[in-house]
Amino acid sequence: MKGKFLKYLITLTFVLSIFNVTIKAEEAHACYPAYKCISRSHLPSSYKLTYQNKDRSKGIYVGGTVVGGAIGLIPGLTYPALLGSIAYGGFELTKGYLSYKTYMKKNPSSGKTGIIKIVHYKEKNFKGKTKTTYSEW
Repeated sequence: MKGKFLKYLITLTFVLSIFNVTIKAEEAHACYPAYKCISRSHLPSSYKLTYQNKDRSKGIYVGGTVVGGAIGLIPGLTYPALLGSIAYGGFELTKGYLSYKTYMKKNPSSGKTGIIKIVHYKEKNFKGKTKTTYSEW
């Protein structure tokens, strides 16, 4: 049964290749990063909360593991990669900011679209010392 199906599939492929059946591919239009697709008319005039992450620790564990695992695929770097990923994760958990909130608003200058404000919190659940960063686009 499998043999007959495979023969029919191969025959169908050859027959379709004779007639040059093609599927028209259309170009996909996407924005990266996604916030660049937002128009000025959809942005609020004052800061509005758009995203929040109250606990980055799981992401830090996964990120350290992925980076360490990728480097560990290189022969001879298995143990240094393991130690490096442990050090990276430990540094982020002890010295890094463990939660953040992201805000967006319309940029008051006419040449720009918007402003992103990110408030980083030292501890989980938006507590502790804060650091604020801004970026315009």
